Amino acid sequence: MANQDLFFDITKQFEDQANQQLVVGRVGDGALKAVTVTLVSNGTRYNIEGLSVIFEGIKPDGTRIIDKSGATILDAKNGEFRYVFPRQAFSADGEYEQAFFKLMRDEQADSTLEFKIKIKKNKVELNINSTDYITEVEQLIAKLKHDFDAFVSDKLNIIEPLETKIDAYFDAADAIQKSINVLNQVALTKQWINVEEFNEYKNTVINDRTQAIENLETKFQQLKNSMNIFTENDEHGMSFIDGYTSLKSMQLSHQKRLVALENLINSTSRSGLQVNSNVLDDVNNIRESGIYWFDSSTRNIPVRNGNNSNGYIEAIMKDPDNGMFTILGADISIEKWQGQLHQRWRSSQPILLWEGTAKKGSVIELRDNVHNYLKLIINISFYTDKNATRFVSVPANNERIYLNQSGLRLSQGNLKNGNLEEIGILVQDDTHLSLYKTQMATDNDNAVDSEASITAVYGIY
Repeated sequence: MANQDLFFDITKQFEDQANQQLVVGRVGDGALKAVTVTLVSNGTRYNIEGLSVIFEGIKPDGTRIIDKSGATILDAKNGEFRYVFPRQAFSADGEYEQAFFKLMRDEQADSTLEFKIKIKKNKVELNINSTDYITEVEQLIAKLKHDFDAFVSDKLNIIEPLETKIDAYFDAADAIQKSINVLNQVALTKQWINVEEFNEYKNTVINDRTQAIENLETKFQQLKNSMNIFTENDEHGMSFIDGYTSLKSMQLSHQKRLVALENLINSTSRSGLQVNSNVLDDVNNIRESGIYWFDSSTRNIPVRNGNNSNGYIEAIMKDPDNGMFTILGADISIEKWQGQLHQRWRSSQPILLWEGTAKKGSVIELRDNVHNYLKLIINISFYTDKNATRFVSVPANNERIYLNQSGLRLSQGNLKNGNLEEIGILVQDDTHLSLYKTQMATDNDNAVDSEASITAVYGIY
């Protein structure tokens, strides 16, 4: 990670300010560009305990950035923190109109003097759009999108199986009508039964069908009521977000279909899911909705954490070739599409791929193909941080991952340049990681081998 040092006197007296380094980046940079900031007040280290650090700036194109999440306090009593620039900080070329750090405690605020940021053009990469970046807004948008996706998924899981049942009800209705027509013809021609016997049987059929219609109409009304959860002035504010207006259209479309079908219902209500106690041989062989038991012999089961070595799969099927499977209690799911499992199992819960102690020269053997995951969570024991964690994207085979850590060193009561550590990892193949380098440089000395180690590797879908 690239790092620069900045020094500010919080009093904003120009004669007390150190000459600041020019921060230079390129359009598209971000997440690996950092500054380490030291604050003083009248020549004395400025205590920032209890204060929040915010970066504020106006980018070269006039868009604004207000970032509350990029700063990490290194030494509060001595006024030191590190700030990592997000990708939106380097999204337009030119010089910032203004850039500074603000310190907040409740409604109290103070700020540093401005410093210069220059962003170079990127003539290679396209579609790097510059927008306003405000932490609270980004977090709100992410939460609204998550809630919306969860709502749509929940409703589709109810509607799609019900539509399949309705199609079957139509077929049953046609068959019943044909039977009644035959009975009418028989009664009129007096071929098999007399009129009194026919009327008794006909009344029994009609009464059964009437009760079935009432039961299913109740189910339909419950479904319609559950879909009318958003209004024009919804207290959650969903109608004020342009991106969610498509939900209204989807809701109206389903309501129209329900109204059209409401007068044609001729069978019983939706039945519950069947629990299958036999061990499932292959996930891809599931063709009906139900609950299925699996164990270590079941094929096409994903790698799971130790407490999920066996259990149940819930299957919701639209038809024998299309549906959704979820491992109950493990938050892992996959779609069956056109008769085949689609892409890979997905989960928001990290999956433990390896645990132990790996030092320089070690080869880590993972429990699963590393390319089944989008990111890795790596637990590390550095010299300066025994409980460090790093999130990294999964590279291709034969590519390398670099993990860095820096910390100040105490010498004769004063903090000095300190220690800079680096771990190098080679992705040998789909299931093996080689720890080929663990080094540390102290102050201005050359780097030497260190005792840093990796203690766990998790995968995130």
